[in-house]
Amino acid sequence: MLIQTVINSHLANVYPTLSMMAGMQLEIFTAVGHSGITIDATAEKLNVQPLKLRPLLYALVSANLLTVEEAPLL
Repeated sequence: MLIQTVINSHLANVYPTLSMMAGMQLEIFTAVGHSGITIDATAEKLNVQPLKLRPLLYALVSANLLTVEEAPLL
């Protein structure tokens, strides 16, 4: 049981780092900039499919490297 805890602890530290590296390689942070931009607009700027980009963006949010702001309901 202890070894499982150690492994899970290491995995928890690796995933945010790998997400950050992938985001940097794809230049996601440059594409997003400081203003709000949708997943579709980001995917278009990066010339990738939105469905493929979405999991990486949420991983970056989980790592506190990006934030999600919901659009107001009209």
